[in-house]
Amino acid sequence: MPWEQADRFTVGAVDRPATLRRKAVTGPRAVRVPCGSQLKRFFAPSALVLPADASAPPSAAGFRLDQDGTAGHLICSVDAPQDGNGERRYRVRDDRGEEIGSVCRGQVQKRLVQHPWRIEQPGLPPVVARYHWAKGTPKEIIERGVGNVLGSVADSLLSFGAEGGDSSPRPVTWRAAGTAVMTCEWGDDYGYKAYTLLSAILDRRLAFALAVLRDE
Repeated sequence: MPWEQADRFTVGAVDRPATLRRKAVTGPRAVRVPCGSQLKRFFAPSALVLPADASAPPSAAGFRLDQDGTAGHLICSVDAPQDGNGERRYRVRDDRGEEIGSVCRGQVQKRLVQHPWRIEQPGLPPVVARYHWAKGTPKEIIERGVGNVLGSVADSLLSFGAEGGDSSPRPVTWRAAGTAVMTCEWGDDYGYKAYTLLSAILDRRLAFALAVLRDE
């Protein structure tokens, strides 16, 4: 599946999920497009995930997204992270090495209301998402009693230990200046995390990078 046409995608190594009659068929880790009906589901690779360092996870050393792993077919590259001011930033570059934007994991104090992952693009509004249950400021949330509900998940939200930090199946919608540009939800009975691009405002290469980083 050409990466330019991957409007709905997931990240993983499963070519065909397991059924009652067969084991799962796997391949290289890739950005993949779900195809076929639910009973005949398969995941066509659109962009291979190639770590910059085979001994380290992509979130630690950076990675490349490539059409097929051969020379001249680079889609984009993601630098090793830079930490500062409570944030972790991954700069994303095109096939010529020019920076096209960044994927950021947000500041600790904002994670009770704002989804930890956001995208920044030069000259455009940031692409951010708030948790669907989060209305108002952190203080207002606590005053309404939501703070008690969050107690059991606060450690995972406030920690850099798990790169995703958001394994809940709740849907997420990212917006740029109020315009919905991407969603993430759990897809059918196979339980894959499906991203859907909604607007050309968002460079899909940045969306791919965010999905790969959240998948770890």
